[in-house]
Parts: sequence; structure tokens; C-alpha cells
Amino acid sequence: MLSKKYGEKVASILQEFGEDGLKLAEKYGDDLARIIDNLEPTEAKKAVSLINSYGDEALELFKEGKSADEVKKIVEGEGKVISQEDRAKIDAWNNTPSDELYLKYKDVFDNPKYYDQITGEIHWPQNNGFARIPIDEVLQSGTKIWK
Repeated sequence: MLSKKYGEKVASILQEFGEDGLKLAEKYGDDLARIIDNLEPTEAKKAVSLINSYGDEALELFKEGKSADEVKKIVEGEGKVISQEDRAKIDAWNNTPSDELYLKYKDVFDNPKYYDQITGEIHWPQNNGFARIPIDEVLQSGTKIWK
């Protein structure tokens, strides 16, 4: 059945994955077949395995032309990279965070509540987060600060 629809190469690789291969063929159909057809058999097997494990995310990466090694790094979080759009944005900031820091706290850096998205300036809370305006005061030795 698979070989009639997708050809021998695709069918034989999917058959190696048994029931999972059939489910993948049902779910991803022509997209999966094109990926398998465009790869060497060893790479195609890796691709099917990754798509089986990581689903839509892995499939989309293969559709973009990424290799099995690249897909594996990305889906396992090892190879996350900053998009070209984000790179242009943060490179224009006065204080550009490191790639590692930006990726780790991307949700915070991309939130206009915390960072100006044009300049990268931090939006500090009123009074730097203190309940009242902070004052500088010299304390005498022995003065208790807390009760």
C-alpha cells in the first residue's frame, strides 16, 4: 500500500519503523515522503526517527532543508540560534546581551514591559522597586535596620 502511493524507497524506510512508520505516513503523508525521497537512506532513517520522536517541530525543520544533525540539535535544545530578525533587533541595542543569555531569557527580553524593543533600555520599576523613594543615609554603628 505504501509503495504504491509513495514508492519503494519511502515504503521500505517507513516499514522499518513498523506501526510508528504507518502512523507517520498517515499523519504527514506527502510531506514526509518528500523528505525521505530527498535524503540518503541513512539520513532518511534518522529523519523518520526524529519526526517520530519530536513530531511537527522536526518535520518543519526538515521541510526547511535542515540536516538530521541540525534538527537533532535544535529539537534537543543544543543548537538554538537567534533568528535573523531578533539578531538585527538586539544588535541595535546599546547593551546587547550574549546569545546564550538572550535565548535563555528571550521571553523577558522580548517583553516591552521590561525592555524598550528599539534601544534595549531596561524599564526599571518606579523607585527601582522600592516602596518609597530611596534615600542615602549614613547609619551609626549599632543602628538596627530591621525589627
